[in-house]
Amino acid sequence: MISQENIALVQRNLKADLAFLMYLIERKCNVVLIENTGLKKLIDDCNSFLDSSAITNVDLIALNAATSLIASLKILWRNNIEFCQQLKACNTGDYEYGKLSSGGKHFYKDFEFELWSAALMVRNGLKVALPQRLDSNDILYDDIEVQCKHPDVFDRDRVDKYLREFTKSLNTRRRYGVFGIAIEDCFHLQLGEFAST
Repeated sequence: MISQENIALVQRNLKADLAFLMYLIERKCNVVLIENTGLKKLIDDCNSFLDSSAITNVDLIALNAATSLIASLKILWRNNIEFCQQLKACNTGDYEYGKLSSGGKHFYKDFEFELWSAALMVRNGLKVALPQRLDSNDILYDDIEVQCKHPDVFDRDRVDKYLREFTKSLNTRRRYGVFGIAIEDCFHLQLGEFAST
């Protein structure tokens, strides 16, 4: 069982992280939030936890997603890497890993994967850029382009299509590339069951 003192500590840290996220959303990137989807649902679910005296399974899912996103954004922000278009694109879909989004809208996880991958590269000393035109490859590092995909279903034809398009774009630009694919949604790998307090 998690003590009230530890819950209060998590809530204080989350409140500060959400304030940072709201600064990015409202002032830096001018994101217009959409009710019950993407960033707005994540923020609402985290705020529900802030009003609670216990941690539930739903809270853990929201806390995990928020912690991952905000940690990535902090790294990118501290290193002056522009990410507003990717953050704006996190505004639809569901933030829960392993859960398919209704209506085929799953942009939150697509772009969160890009932000996470770029932050991981920066944390390991690489100078990367996130293109602010979303019709190109996702992360640039020297002559290497990175393509991040987050499919709802693991369909061989679809993955082959992604790879063909990526290879064509690399050949056109005369660059090398890395193709990354997140698999938790297509294989329904959800955060495990936790005992609520």
